[in-house]
Amino acid sequence: MLLRTRTALKGSRTGLRAVAVIGCVLVVNLVEAVLPGAFPPWMRVEMLFIAAMMAALAASFRAHRNSPGGRR
Repeated sequence: MLLRTRTALKGSRTGLRAVAVIGCVLVVNLVEAVLPGAFPPWMRVEMLFIAAMMAALAASFRAHRNSPGGRR
């Protein structure tokens, strides 16, 4: 994920597409985490933790893109 984020930050369309696909997969992961009785509790906690980490990464990506030196 970090390599794809770096290439997306450099303006690569492939890297940006990969980050978008991973983001979509995380949304599906969140939906699965809230389905009652579908997964054991420890797996739900893991899904939510990973989604939170990815949201933090996406926020830092957005902050970098919006900073004055972020776009090249």
